[in-house]
Amino acid sequence: MEDQRCCICFETFDPDTEARHTHFEYLPEKQGEQPPKPEMYFCEDCHPRLRELTDTWTSDSAIDIDCAFCGGESTEGVRISAEVVRQAGEGVSSLMPAYDICSSCDGIFDSFLQGVRSDVLDVPDSYTVYGRSDRHLFGIGTGNDNLYVSPSNKITNSSSTFSQTGVPEEDANCYSVMLIKAIGTVNESPSEIAAFEDPDDAIEFAQLVALFATDRDLGFIESEFEPEPHDDDPWRPASIITDHEPLEVAEKMLGHYFSILEEKLDERAGQPAD
Repeated sequence: MEDQRCCICFETFDPDTEARHTHFEYLPEKQGEQPPKPEMYFCEDCHPRLRELTDTWTSDSAIDIDCAFCGGESTEGVRISAEVVRQAGEGVSSLMPAYDICSSCDGIFDSFLQGVRSDVLDVPDSYTVYGRSDRHLFGIGTGNDNLYVSPSNKITNSSSTFSQTGVPEEDANCYSVMLIKAIGTVNESPSEIAAFEDPDDAIEFAQLVALFATDRDLGFIESEFEPEPHDDDPWRPASIITDHEPLEVAEKMLGHYFSILEEKLDERAGQPAD
């Protein structure tokens, strides 16, 4: 099996060698329907966090049963096949219960995952962590200002460079950190801040941007991290893929404002500011 990315910590792992992992697959109710949500994998390190919630669920082989979480009537909701895989010697043991979850509790499950992601990743308390979607690998947002890490394929010809975002990871040659302002409105305007060769660097950089953005007096949405033309400032790379460290990119982009980010990093590390 190909490597999978954990839907809590976003680290990749090989399901064939991971001592224990969990695989969730949303099941269509009728033959021929598309699953309502993409599959989710959870690595061994995040398995205990997932069990905090799913250990309270009940499963039944019948289709028309009560909600596995709240016990209410499951007239509208989803079905989840949960496979818990343990590597045991040369064999593999697995448990594959099917859970019926009502729509309300499926929303609670989404909120739970957002919460544990926020605990695992270093993001400000006011930010929500969004999981994988058809276009994005990872997201951090406030509801109005949202940052996404998206697998991208940068294509350069003789006159221009453009970025195709939301491609499958196996087809991507970089990972773009995208800013979307006023999401869900007619003013929605995605713009690329930077692109990294490594997804972990892109995720780390998105966390740095979110941390800096908590200082609302700086108006970062309008200025500091708003990309400028590549020819004006090569550290706001609209047309390059950078292999520099995320903190170094942030320092170059922020200039004298970088001291504010340093102070915030020191505070989160429990160190007094200079």
